[in-house]
Amino acid sequence: MKTEQLILKHLKIQKPELKKLSDDARKHYLMLTSMIFDIHIIHRLMFFANNDLMQYSHNVTQQPEHVKAAFASMQFLFLRILIAKTYEMREYIMNQKDMMDINNIPSAEAKEAIEEIHKYFSNKKIRRLFKFIRNKLSFHYEYEGKINEAVKKSFDKLDCFQMWLSEHDAGNELFPSTNFILNDIVLQEMKEIGFAVNDTNYLDELFDLAFKPVDLFTKFCKHYLIDVVIAKHDIVLDDMGSIRIPVPPFSDIRLPFFVKPPSSSMSNK
Repeated sequence: MKTEQLILKHLKIQKPELKKLSDDARKHYLMLTSMIFDIHIIHRLMFFANNDLMQYSHNVTQQPEHVKAAFASMQFLFLRILIAKTYEMREYIMNQKDMMDINNIPSAEAKEAIEEIHKYFSNKKIRRLFKFIRNKLSFHYEYEGKINEAVKKSFDKLDCFQMWLSEHDAGNELFPSTNFILNDIVLQEMKEIGFAVNDTNYLDELFDLAFKPVDLFTKFCKHYLIDVVIAKHDIVLDDMGSIRIPVPPFSDIRLPFFVKPPSSSMSNK
């Protein structure tokens, strides 16, 4: 596997400097750095699963059904979590008075980013879809409401319910039909909301909707932390220098799904 060089800059905020931060500033620092980390890890995992899907789709004759199903299921899980996370980020920002007061944000970049976030989520269809996925299919396991009718419609489209079960407890259980139903429920909701989608293009539309907020939130979080939180409190950053580390190209990364269980797990069976 080829590797390239990545430069990482090491910074520290020492304890005396941390004491300068107000309670709200500390909360913002925690939440915004969590947002940056969370959204990029989930975004990355989704692309890694897609790398495997692309590898198999380019060679149809060597396309093991269980492998393709595994990566399709992982990819859709990461996509749902990414959408739910961006909806939560929007909710956090909307409920912070200092962030909502655009005239009080000195950073032009942070101000531009928050305006773009507001504009993006002012689209009622996008907001409704993200909220639906967040509430029904990502952070909660829905147990009441209109989801029952959607589940029934999707189940009725199945010829059978397909499963792959492992002899040993290593998390290798796979349920392609569950993934089909989850996809179909989202497709039903998109059509009901008013998106012009069908069975063949809805995933492309969903990817496009999910990706744009990643850049918007990353831009806002970074500039708000540096240009507002740190600058406002006169925080001194200690530059500890830079390091170079070898990293593989993004497109070369593969995620395993089927794995050998630990020996202790096998012996207990």
